[in-house]
Amino acid sequence: MMEVDCRKTRAAEEEWKRTTKNPKLESLGRSNQRLRITGKEQKGVVEDFARVRRGAVEKFAKVCGRGLTWEDFKADPDEYARWDLQRKAREKSIPEDLERPIDVLHKRFCGYWELYHQSTSKRWASEISVSLIQVEGIDAERSVLKCELYDGNKRRQYFHLKGFVAKLGGFLYWELRHEAEQAGFHGYCYHPAVEKYPGFELYGIFLSISGDDRFDYPVAAKGVLRFLGATPSEAMRHSLVDLSEVEGDPRDLLQKRVGGYLRDLQESEVVRPEVLAAVETDILPKISNIISADTVPRALSVQR
Repeated sequence: MMEVDCRKTRAAEEEWKRTTKNPKLESLGRSNQRLRITGKEQKGVVEDFARVRRGAVEKFAKVCGRGLTWEDFKADPDEYARWDLQRKAREKSIPEDLERPIDVLHKRFCGYWELYHQSTSKRWASEISVSLIQVEGIDAERSVLKCELYDGNKRRQYFHLKGFVAKLGGFLYWELRHEAEQAGFHGYCYHPAVEKYPGFELYGIFLSISGDDRFDYPVAAKGVLRFLGATPSEAMRHSLVDLSEVEGDPRDLLQKRVGGYLRDLQESEVVRPEVLAAVETDILPKISNIISADTVPRALSVQR
């Protein structure tokens, strides 16, 4: 038996699916072995590590190709030890036949989402900002979902936030931050009560740090989370930016190319017309923060 880093095996599986003509999953091994190798053995839960027979991993690596061997999927001993301690503590505290609420939430919410929300760019101009959010994994100690936000905005330095999603009543609470810094993103959105599917939308209020190279300021705005898919390959097929002709790992392409101001994406990237049409007709009118002059109380009107 050997300890496997399932994050690496999942990335290899996705690349194999993307580059192989008519890929058949059984080529990677028996269903139970393949799910164990990729950390998907428990329904609705994606694990970062697993213990698997070395022979099964060798076959998996050979089919994936690209010169991969079983050694490429070995887990870091320290990381595996920490994960194993958490796993054992979790199993002791929860009956095996009882599905935890956090497992149910993970099943309903894990995958890739596009976040559309009103942002404030340089010179205080209102823009529609698009970001990629990935929800994957469970923090068992805090009973929250782990998530990451990516934004490849061409006008400012590319940034990456890490954090969590927690259930709060009938809502989901988001908190993401730069490493070793205060949280730069908070949000509340509706809790998904039905099974998700590509194009599924969740509405909410999101508070993010915006600004320019002189100062930052908080911006609260209505926003929409649009579900892309549970895997990188599926998410690429439904994202706003068309990445079908771009070479590279699906996970890496999503993280570096899906993000920025909507206007910039329309000008500099190839966007899918059907997705853009749905965004413009269904999403944008519902998150507009424009307030007409007629709705402003007279006492708040500024006379010039």
